[in-house]
Amino acid sequence: MNKHLYLCHPLVLSFPSTGYICNLQIYNGKCGPLIETVGFLLKPYERKGYHLYQDNYYNSIHQKNELLQKLIRVCGKIRVNRGLPKDMIEEGKKVKKSEVTFRRNQEILLISHHDKRLVNMISTLHTAEVIEKNKQTNGCGTEET
Repeated sequence: MNKHLYLCHPLVLSFPSTGYICNLQIYNGKCGPLIETVGFLLKPYERKGYHLYQDNYYNSIHQKNELLQKLIRVCGKIRVNRGLPKDMIEEGKKVKKSEVTFRRNQEILLISHHDKRLVNMISTLHTAEVIEKNKQTNGCGTEET
């Protein structure tokens, strides 16, 4: 008996406030490169100034350049192998807890932050400004100690 493994990623474009699904595509690797599939999903929303929040699976620096040309701003985590500069990867290994390092190339901002582990972010929406908070809240507005 032959066993085959099929891997499908549902790509869903939805509004965060309502959960309304605007567009849907099942990515199985046969429908072209991932960047083309994401482009297909976003086609109706080009040149309208939308903001897109993505998981690290879909992010790359090359894709951000293409989306900026289509006036779509993006934010999300990014994997190290998706175009991070080598010097930033090396510097990220040395970042201590609660430290931040960043790189900017025109409108693309790359940030490495170490909390419990190193997290790499990419954004065409934000600045590199760091705002420190002294108090933590538990989500209900009360202080945790």
